Formats: sequence, structure tokens, C-alpha cells
Amino acid sequence: MQRKALILTEAVKLRRLRWLYVQYTANAVFCMLTVFGAVFMLFMDELGLPKSKIGLLLSFFPFCGLLAPFVVSFTARFGFKRTYLLFFGMRKVATACLLLTPWVLERYKVQGAFLYVAGCILVFSICRSISETAVYPWTQELVPNRVRGRFNAVNTALSSLAMAVAMGTAAWFVHAFEGLYPYMILLSIGVVFGFVSVWAASHSPGGKPRPRKPGPNRHWAGYLSALQDKSFLFYLGGVGMVVLGLGSTAFMTLYMKEKVGLSSSMIMLISMAVLPVSAAVTYFWGWIIDRFGSRPVMLFCLFCSAFVTLGWVLVPREAGMMSLAGVLAINFMSGVVLPGYTLADSRILMVSMVPEERNTNYLSLYYAWLGFCGGIAPLVAGKLLDASRSISGELGFIAINAYSPLILLAALSFIGGALLFREIKTDTSMSLGEFIALFMRGNAFTAAQSLMRYRRSKDEHQRLSVTQQMGEAKSPLTTRELLADLNDPSYSVRLEAIIAVARMASDPGVTKALSDMLASGDLELRSVTAWALGRRGDPDAIPALRACLDSSHPILQSAAARALAALEDTTSGPLLAERFIQERDARLRLAYAAALGGLQVESMAPSLLEFLYELESNQSRREVALALARMLDAESQFIQLCRDADMHPGTRYANEIMNLQSYMVRLAGPDEEAAGVLDPCINAFGSHQMDEGARLLSMFARRIPLHGHHRALAQIWEECALRLGEAASARQEYILLAFICLRMHKEAKPAESGYSASL
Repeated sequence: MQRKALILTEAVKLRRLRWLYVQYTANAVFCMLTVFGAVFMLFMDELGLPKSKIGLLLSFFPFCGLLAPFVVSFTARFGFKRTYLLFFGMRKVATACLLLTPWVLERYKVQGAFLYVAGCILVFSICRSISETAVYPWTQELVPNRVRGRFNAVNTALSSLAMAVAMGTAAWFVHAFEGLYPYMILLSIGVVFGFVSVWAASHSPGGKPRPRKPGPNRHWAGYLSALQDKSFLFYLGGVGMVVLGLGSTAFMTLYMKEKVGLSSSMIMLISMAVLPVSAAVTYFWGWIIDRFGSRPVMLFCLFCSAFVTLGWVLVPREAGMMSLAGVLAINFMSGVVLPGYTLADSRILMVSMVPEERNTNYLSLYYAWLGFCGGIAPLVAGKLLDASRSISGELGFIAINAYSPLILLAALSFIGGALLFREIKTDTSMSLGEFIALFMRGNAFTAAQSLMRYRRSKDEHQRLSVTQQMGEAKSPLTTRELLADLNDPSYSVRLEAIIAVARMASDPGVTKALSDMLASGDLELRSVTAWALGRRGDPDAIPALRACLDSSHPILQSAAARALAALEDTTSGPLLAERFIQERDARLRLAYAAALGGLQVESMAPSLLEFLYELESNQSRREVALALARMLDAESQFIQLCRDADMHPGTRYANEIMNLQSYMVRLAGPDEEAAGVLDPCINAFGSHQMDEGARLLSMFARRIPLHGHHRALAQIWEECALRLGEAASARQEYILLAFICLRMHKEAKPAESGYSASL
């Protein structure tokens, strides 16, 4: 029974995407091992062809792109799939003919080999132009729009990995063998992968013939309209300049071999190493472009490309590892910035330059111009290299050689393209300076990594992990995703998002979003939101936090009070003091006490000391003691004492008295009884007799008052003297505060300390 053909629904398309992955991955290997990339450039150099003839051969590929407007109607009538398979296969046959090049070289010398290779490349280029004219509309039909981004990402990753393996293989062959033999092996392998790509393409559906539509040709008016579009003309000019620069940098493969002194195998390994980098940053650039627009990315990448290109003149020549390091650095930077330009250019063309109602006219002009410029670029570069082959010399520490004019031309071309692109109209108003500022705040690389994970995170654990990573990046690049996570269905993810945005730099959008969360929603999250606003340090959050002080929920009032203290809102000090006196809820009073300490409201020291004595919780007493230490500007010292005392309290207290003993003796002056308790006190603490040590310290404090410095110091010292004799082993915060008072009194200037005349 004959099977009925399936309708090309989205389900069928998704099912058959795997054949596209195989097709593009196999074709990537074919391209790297045959007519594209460093292998073919080194192969032509091994044939002994001059630079001008190499440039001529390279120009065939783009020049044949001028055929596209003339064959597009044929590909539609014949069928996109049928046309692609026919000419895609024919270009593999043309490539296979290159395997006869050694025989032609031996029989007809270099000139004959050049003509033979030129013929093969010309046939290849014509077949390539026709097949690619058919493949774009066919691929558009095959890939559903909703998965197009994911398809491009997966395809780029697989192709880059395959190309990296191919370049590694090529490097081994070139290193292991000499002459043309390794290139013939690599061409053979590439041709095999090429036919695998054709086989995979035959399994993809769609691409049926389309009947020709009747009616007159109305394209001429559309062409005239496109040529009158000033923004589009600036865009074409910029594209032309960039293509000239890229065509010039293609000869850097020979520069690495002839001037830098790298072997052919090493050049291929370097090309292999850059491929994963380019694949990785493609995701990042695509996200940046979608969010911040194409033009700032394009300008940034072009200016970077200009500086990177100029870096070739600084690469040490014949310097072994130093030369290799310089080449790696330049290729790595190129692999980062060039994908950004490519993606930005593609988006500008489709979104900003080409109106949908006249896309045929605009795109025809674009492809024709691109093919013309792409053909001229290698011709100009090759002629320039031949004309400057006798140049040599030095300019300071920079060596001048035949490639120096070409390097300068490429850099100026990138800059010229950027200047022309500044004049085009796009969908974004962000300037280049504003764009660069995005990367100066936080960790852009961590942000990019987290954003790539963000789209793939589905379950709660993954979302929590990604949200945490975005917060750790502290980059404005992740702000939109973090704000989206504030509305995640999961409580835990929302909580993590609040904590994450608390680490972000000041941003009005973030402050507003958090302030809005204070007005409604989960009570616990609202309290965490208040903490986050205090943590961020943005004073714009103060009105919303003050409003929370009137909430009916103590937990929210408590968080708001602490946040206002973190924001150093001294204006709220009197209100918090009043609330502390009137409030009866111990937890809320604790929050007010902590806020008053943070705001250094010294007039409230007696009230806080009274509250401290009433508290039973050790943690709460520590927090109030910290608030009192803050009133003395001694937070860091108090924390250090606490940490040390938690480990070895008696030993730490004994050491503290020994450190302060000479000063305490000076304070005692003629009071020998007060000075006499210090050694027994040291012995008591050192023997872990905490109550005895505290009693002796209390005796000293009662006999020697402290005055001056902070107004609260004398009050705290007096309270410690009173409480140290009361089971101090359970109330060690008084011991800590006593030491803090002694330290701060010692550090104060004599004029401020109010020392007695006996001193």
C-alpha cells in the first residue's frame, strides 16, 4: 500500500529539523577542509601562486553572487529543493576536481595549475550562488519561527564544534606531511562530508516548485525608490567599507606564516581554537542586540575590530611563544567582536533598512552590492600586497613590511564603515557611550552565562540557581530578567530575585519595582523587599519605607525601620525614637533599637541600655549591644571582639586587659586599689573564671569614670560598671561594651577625653 504524503505541518517540520542539523554540520566540515578557511589559503600558497592571483580566486565567490537576481525566478519555478540539491551537489563535484591539481601542476606548471584551479573555483562559485539563492526561502519554509532562535543557536554550536575538530585534523595532517599531499587528503575528507551534507538535505521536506505569477514587472520603480533612500545608501556604503576590511584581513593567514613565523599546522590550530569562542559569544550578542538595539553593537564591534586589526603590527616576529601568544590574543578578540557585527548587521538590514512592502528591490540591491564589494576586496588586497612587497623598515618599535599598508587599510575600512553606520536610522536611540557603560558595571561575562541558562531553566531548582547567578553578576544586563523573576509563580524564586536585585547598582526601575512590592503581596516577601531597598542604598525608596512604618504588620514595620537606618535617613530618627518609647512589642522595639543605633541617635542611649537589661535572648542582647557600639562609631571593633570571644572568651578578655593595662593604670592614677585589680582580673579571665573576672572589672569601672568623646560613652561605661557584677558569664555583652568604651576613650584626643588633672 502506498503511503500518503504528509502535510508540511509544524509537527512535521520539527521532526525533520534533525536533517538540517546534519546537513549544516557536515557542510561546515566541508567548507573548512576545502575552499573556505585557512586550509584553502595555505593550499594556494603551497602551489606558489602570487597574492594577486589568490585574491582573484577569492573574488569569484562574491562576484558570482551577482547572479542571484537573475536566477531567483528559475529557482522558484524549478523548485527550491530540487535546485538546491542539484547545484549543491554539483559544487561538491567541482571541489572533487581539485584533487587533480598535483597532476596538472606537474604537467603544466604553476600557470596551468592556476588556470585549472580557477576553473574549478569558478564552477563552484556559480553553483554556490544558485544553490544559496534557493536555500534561503527553502530554509525559511522549513524552520518554524517560534523555534528559529533555538535552531540557529544549536546549529551554530554543532557547526562550530565540527569545524574545530576539522581544523584540528587539518593541523595534524599539515604537520605530519609535506607538500601538497596533506591538502589532497583534507580535500578528500571534505568532499566526503560534502556529499553527506547533500544526502542529509535530500531528507528535508518542502521546497516545491512555485508557478510564475502573471502581470507586468514593477521592480524598476522599487529600485529607484531604494536608491533615493538616504539611510539605505549610507548603510550600503558602510557595508562596502566593512567588506573591504574583511577582505583585507583574510590575508592575515599568510602574514602569520611569512612574517610571524608560525607553521601551517599551528595556524590551523589557532583557527580551531577561535571557533568555540565565536560560537559561545553568538548567544550573548544576539541577546544584547534584541535588548539594546543593533547600531550600538555594530559601532562597538567595528571600532574594536579596527584596533584589533592594528594589533597585528605589534605581534612579535619569529619570537616563538611570544609570537604565538600575540596571534592567539588577536584571533581571540576577533572571534569575539566579529559575530557581534554580523548579527547586528543582519538585524539592521531586515528590521530597519528593508521595508517589507519593497523587500525584493532592496534585497536585490543589497546582495548585488555585497557581491560586488566582496569581489573587489580580495582583488584590491592582493594587488596591494604585490605592490608593497619591497617595503621594509621600522617605525620605532613597530616593524614595517609588505603587509603594513594592508593592515592599515583594513583598520581604516572598519572605522569608515562605523562612521557611515552612524548616519543610518535604526530602532534604537542608545548611543555608543551608553552601550559601553553597560559593560563597565558588574561582571558582564557572568551575566552572559546566566542569561544563556535563564532561557533553559524550567524547574524551581534551576530557576533559583540562575537567579542567584544573575544577582552575583551585579550587571545591568540582567535587570529585566531579575524584574521578571519578581513575578515568578514560585515563592522561593521571588525571594531569590529580591535578594539578587539587592546586589544590583542603583537603577530607578529596580527601586520602583521593589517599592511597588511593598504595597501588596506576600507579607514575608514585603519585609524582605524592605530589607533589599535598604541594602541597595537608593534614597528614592525612603518614602515607600516610611509609609510601611504605619503598617498594621509588625514584621513589615520592623523591616522598614532597619532599612531606613541602612539608608541613613536621619530625618526619621525622631520618629523612630518616639516609636521605640511607645512600642510594647519586644521584636518591634528591637528593630527600632537597631535603627536608632545605625542612625547614631545618642540621646537614646539610656533607653537602649534599659532595654538591653530587660532582654533575655542572647541574640537580641547582642544586637542591642551592637546598636550601642554604633553610637560610639565602634561597630568594626565590637564585631571583632564578638568573633574572638565566641571562640575563646576567657583568653580573649585576658588578652584585651593586658593590651589596655598600661592605659588603665594611667586612668587609675593615684588610685592604687583600682590599678591593683587588673592583674587578678587577667588571671581570673585567663583561668576562665568569668564571673570573678567580670566582678574585678566592675570594681575598676565603678572607681574610674570615663568622660568626654561621645555623649553616650559615659552612660554606657556607667551601665557596664553596674551590670558587670551580676552573673556576667551569662551577660557578656557588658564585658564587650566595657572594652569598647576603654578602646574609644583611649583613641580620643586628650582635649576631647576630659581626663582628670591627675593624668
